[in-house]
Amino acid sequence: MNKKNYWLAVGALLILAVVAVAPGWAAEVDPEWVAGNPDCADVCEGYWCKEVKFEEDDLYDGSILEKITIYNFTYKIDDETGEPDLDEIIQFDWKSEDIYVTCVIVKGGSGANLYSYYLEYPEGLLEDTVLLPPDIYAVSHITFCGYKGDVPVPEFPTLALPAGLLVGMLGLVFAVRKKNE
Repeated sequence: MNKKNYWLAVGALLILAVVAVAPGWAAEVDPEWVAGNPDCADVCEGYWCKEVKFEEDDLYDGSILEKITIYNFTYKIDDETGEPDLDEIIQFDWKSEDIYVTCVIVKGGSGANLYSYYLEYPEGLLEDTVLLPPDIYAVSHITFCGYKGDVPVPEFPTLALPAGLLVGMLGLVFAVRKKNE
């Protein structure tokens, strides 16, 4: 194997390693619009849910309820003053210290955006970014659904696949180098 093919093989293996591990880096899911004023019992589909609800008085940047923090607010700009309207939240991030969140309900207008994590992340998440209310509405309240518990231990294949891929790549690189010497 010449030097050019060698580096192409190494590059292809590195790309495979990144692709195998990358899904764990993405924490964001697309929202689903839900009519009315849903709560955790309406959307958890059989999951036992602890409900933490941020209502009007709790909706400020950095607010904490039961170790869940909402922060990094983006506000609607007032057309007349050109200043942010601190009563019109249009985007936020969140993080939790010990509640594994399986879904978030972001209420605004006549419905809500439902961020369901449990289908892609059955153990729930401890943070997410850039959550939005439906359409052009501002956030009226935010409900977190989840459970308290110990940090879930990843199953064997979750850890073994990336580690095995990395070891295999290194073995292939050394075998090719030794053969070319």
